Amino acid sequence: MLETKNEYKYKITKTGWAVIIVTVIVILSFVVWLTYYNNGGLAKNKSIWQAVFLSNNQTYFGQIVSENSDSLMLRNIYYLQEAMNLHQGADNSQKDFTVIKLGGEIHGPLDEMRINRQHVLFVEDLKEGSKIVKAIDKFEESKK
Repeated sequence: MLETKNEYKYKITKTGWAVIIVTVIVILSFVVWLTYYNNGGLAKNKSIWQAVFLSNNQTYFGQIVSENSDSLMLRNIYYLQEAMNLHQGADNSQKDFTVIKLGGEIHGPLDEMRINRQHVLFVEDLKEGSKIVKAIDKFEESKK
């Protein structure tokens, strides 16, 4: 009876190891880039104002400066506060809102917010002429 041996021994050369290591480094670099530096996230244009709508019905206006798969970083933050109408018999069908700059609250937050992406419903880029952007510009001008 004939007996066949199927023993294959592969020996990886130094060049082979170099190719394997370079390939692994390239793949890992691509994964890191996709996760942390890819501009394909929620903020398509980081130089304009965005509205960030959250699952708790809060909306923040600001500029998304960075984002990854877990969170996004919002800076230069504003939010809306309903203006109270103290007049009796006032028409409450149209509510007035005031744009408030984050940072003046009693707990003194910094003008930076890390938001868990699980709580972000959607993000909108705001037009330059929108009422919110005009109110923010007016506030910024009054600070000067």
